[in-house]
Amino acid sequence: CDGSSWTGHVASPVHTPNTKQPIVYYRGRLLLDAMLNDLRDAGLAKASQLIYAGCSAGGLTAYLHVDYVRQQFPSIPHVVGLADAMFSLEFPKFSGAPTFPSRMAWGFSAWNSTGSVSQACQKALGGGQHCMFGGAMAQFVQTPMFIVNSKYDSWQQKAIIGVDCNIQSCNSTIQAYWTKLAQKMVTTFQALPPRHGGILSNCEAHCQSGGANWNDLTVDGHHIAITLAEWYTAQMAGGTTTPMRHAETCDIRPCGQDTC
Repeated sequence: CDGSSWTGHVASPVHTPNTKQPIVYYRGRLLLDAMLNDLRDAGLAKASQLIYAGCSAGGLTAYLHVDYVRQQFPSIPHVVGLADAMFSLEFPKFSGAPTFPSRMAWGFSAWNSTGSVSQACQKALGGGQHCMFGGAMAQFVQTPMFIVNSKYDSWQQKAIIGVDCNIQSCNSTIQAYWTKLAQKMVTTFQALPPRHGGILSNCEAHCQSGGANWNDLTVDGHHIAITLAEWYTAQMAGGTTTPMRHAETCDIRPCGQDTC
C-alpha cells in the first residue's frame, strides 16, 4: 500500500527530504490492478460469490474500489463490500483547524488519484478529495456494502477530533463537540441507499472484525456478526428494499440494554 488506499498513480518516483526514505512511489492503483490480475490468474473469476473487505485504510479502499472490483469480475454473480471503520466525515478538529481534510486534499493531488476515484462522487462533491472520506463516498457506491463503525472511533480521536482523551474521559466541552460529529455520522448512515447495511455503535473501537466486538457488541439488540449474516443472505437472494442497518441514536454510552 502506498498510503493512498490504492488510488495513487504517479509514474515517476517522488524524491523527499527524508534521508531514511529519500524516494517514495505513489503507485497504489497499479498494485491493486496487479493483485486483481493475480487473483484472476488463480481462478477467482470462476467464483460464485465475492466479498471485497478491509479495515482502517483498507476500509476506505472498500468504499473506493468495490465497484471497480465488481466491474473487473463480471462473471461473479454476487459481489458485495465490507468496510470495517473509516465511515469518516470531513470535520474540523476541536481546535478549529481542518487538519485531516487538508491532508487529504494534499494527498489526492500528490497521489494523482483522480482516475481511481468515482467520477460521480467527484462531480457531485466538487472535488475528489471529498470522496476520500468513507461517509461521503458511501452514497455513490453501487455495490451493496456492509458498514461497521464506531461513532467514537478511536482513530478519529486524534486524526479527526484531535484530542488525547477517549470519549468517556474527555471533559464535557470536548464530549459535546465530538458528539456533534457522531450525530452527523448517524444522519449520514441512515440516509444511505437501502442496499447498504451495517452497524454504527457508541463503543470505542477501530477495526472490529475478528475481535470481541464482532460477536459481543449489540446495537438495538443486534450483533455485528448475526446482522452481517442476515444482510448477506438477503443480498444473495436479490437484495432488500428495507435497510438492514442499526445505529445508536443516544450519545457516548451504549443505549438501553446494548453492550460493548
